[in-house]
Amino acid sequence: MYSPHLNPIEQIWRQMKREIKHHYLESREFLQELTIKTYKESIYETKVHDKWLETFITKVW
Repeated sequence: MYSPHLNPIEQIWRQMKREIKHHYLESREFLQELTIKTYKESIYETKVHDKWLETFITKVW
C-alpha cells in the first residue's frame, strides 16, 4: 500500500515542485542551485518534518 501523505519526503517534494515550477530554468546549474535552495527552505524554514511528526506519529503511538 502506498500512502504519500504518510511519507515525509513526499511532502517535501510537493513543496519543492510548487516553488520550482514558477522559475524559468535557464541552465542545469540554475536548476541545481534552485533545487538545493528550495530543499533547504523546505526542511529548515517550514519544518515539514516537525509537522509530519506531530500529525502522524502521535496518532500511531
